[in-house]
Amino acid sequence: MKRFLSKFILVLSLFFASVTVLGQLNYTDVDQRIIDVYGEDRVQLMIVEQPDLINYLNYYVRNSYQVLYDIPARKLVGFEDISTLTNTRTGVALTANDLYQINILLVSVTRKSDQYLTYKVGETGTVIVFIAPQFLLEQYNEQKANAGGNDE
Repeated sequence: MKRFLSKFILVLSLFFASVTVLGQLNYTDVDQRIIDVYGEDRVQLMIVEQPDLINYLNYYVRNSYQVLYDIPARKLVGFEDISTLTNTRTGVALTANDLYQINILLVSVTRKSDQYLTYKVGETGTVIVFIAPQFLLEQYNEQKANAGGNDE
């Protein structure tokens, strides 16, 4: 009986070790912007306890906005400037430089679930379009269904 118990504990230990390794391997798939918001420990926990949420957040931070260039000046008139948005952590207004490293999880943009929002980026002829959350969720679910439930 002692021998069986010691083998059982060994197998159980190996199982938990392999689960930990698998969790660490999946950690590399998490977008750095999510880690910046939630922290490493919380993300590790979310990978195990809420993998669907992590997969959606990955999709969200990568697809929630588009930057469009060479927009004619006459079309920019009705759009608010990106500087009206701030980083929720620092309170600093967004600028054109932020477009290349934007963390949507830290942008003070509020919208309805079916609402797209467009902001001009100064007088650069560039706009940023925040995709409607409802549309993003539909796209995500469609992608997930097409992948057979495996999110990439």
